[in-house]
Amino acid sequence: MAAILAQGLVLTVIGMGVVFAALIVLMFVMKGLTASFRMPVQAPEEPPAWDELPDAVLAAAVGWFLETEAPPVFMTPVTRAESSNWARGAPFSRRMR
Repeated sequence: MAAILAQGLVLTVIGMGVVFAALIVLMFVMKGLTASFRMPVQAPEEPPAWDELPDAVLAAAVGWFLETEAPPVFMTPVTRAESSNWARGAPFSRRMR
């Protein structure tokens, strides 16, 4: 019995080592692929100053923001029929009657 247990523990340790080594190899492969296919970083353009923007653009941005600030919410009304046996013993069912 002890030999079988020892063999099981050895196989478990070997299996865990193989999985751990495979994860390390996969990490280095991913880092290598990322480094080889990375696009060169471009310097971001300077945004225009607020004084340079036309008033129409600012008015359109404010109007769009005000219209999209509160999205419409669709809620379905849920009512329970009096003949329903669902959760009849729940404490809130007495308050709904």
